[in-house]
Amino acid sequence: MAARGLLDRSGATPMVAGSAALLLEAFKGATPAEIKARLMNTSDTHVLTAPNLFGNQLAPATRIGAGEVRVDRALAAKTLAFVAEDESAAISFGYAAIASRQEFRKNVQVFNPTNAARTYAVAFSFRDAANPGVAAVSARVPSSIQVPARGLRELEVRITVDPAKLQTWTLNGGSQGGNGQLLTQLELDGHVTLSDKLDTVSLPWSLVAHRAADVRTEGDEVELEGRTSASVQLRNGGAADGRVEVFAWTGSSKKISRRLLPKPGDNFAVIDLGQVGVRLAGSAVQFGITPSGSARTRTTRRSSTSPSTSTATATRTSSSSTRRTAGSERADRTSSSSPTCAPARRERRPLRRRRLSSSWTPTWIRGGRS
Repeated sequence: MAARGLLDRSGATPMVAGSAALLLEAFKGATPAEIKARLMNTSDTHVLTAPNLFGNQLAPATRIGAGEVRVDRALAAKTLAFVAEDESAAISFGYAAIASRQEFRKNVQVFNPTNAARTYAVAFSFRDAANPGVAAVSARVPSSIQVPARGLRELEVRITVDPAKLQTWTLNGGSQGGNGQLLTQLELDGHVTLSDKLDTVSLPWSLVAHRAADVRTEGDEVELEGRTSASVQLRNGGAADGRVEVFAWTGSSKKISRRLLPKPGDNFAVIDLGQVGVRLAGSAVQFGITPSGSARTRTTRRSSTSPSTSTATATRTSSSSTRRTAGSERADRTSSSSPTCAPARRERRPLRRRRLSSSWTPTWIRGGRS
């Protein structure tokens, strides 16, 4: 690929397809995952966003993935690194609305196809070290990793995020909804690099995070005791001002089994309905729907029988307690400055702690060729 590269899908698709064909010719019977790892591990990461507009600003991982293909490097690679649980050679922590310090983990499988044991130096870097949001992230990766001949070891990448140090989230579903440059500024990303005297491979990492509220009621019930109204106490223990929308609770739905949810690469989405509420807003009926997921932050979605219904003004709360009048209603917890996408599930997959045998070959590699 030329130095300028082709960053649009129409230009990149035939380039990547041709590169994959060359690799398949060189490595007979290689799995799609192995080809993917070779292409991503060895790509050129020095890709600029738009030099004519933003100078030397490096493009974020959400825009370029692992970088520009370098098929000659992919052919010569003597190391493969892959995140098997995500079926990718990228370390994606996704999107997260964070109310308090939170840890994220991913396991990277490092495969050494040569006939000699090797020790790799491991480095964790940020794409834009001057980004103010960098101060919110602390990373824990080993300084080195030893991988036996024709063997594999797992490398754990762990980051902790302090939401109080994140930048103010200003993306929205309106005027700033399509502001790519603003997303670039808010995204936290970089690379995890493994190197020894034979070669150097890398994996991009990324996290899109913003401060969130954690508004909770003091109890699960409101005692009316013959009255038509009562008060419920709310407390916000999060890192941002919170807001609540109050609906009369109508019912709950059980959480969908994980086996029915999309797997990596699936081309469908599932909205797991959690709670449903209703309220009267003038002459319109509004419904509040909370999807199952994190108990810490939940997003309310509203619809109406009237196509022109507007959303009621949100009540803001600070970290101190506040009181609000309610009937047979239940407060819903939401994050501050609602983002353009729903919060990611916080379900943590069990980490594999086993020590892998030097003779074990992962399913994404066939034959362990050098």
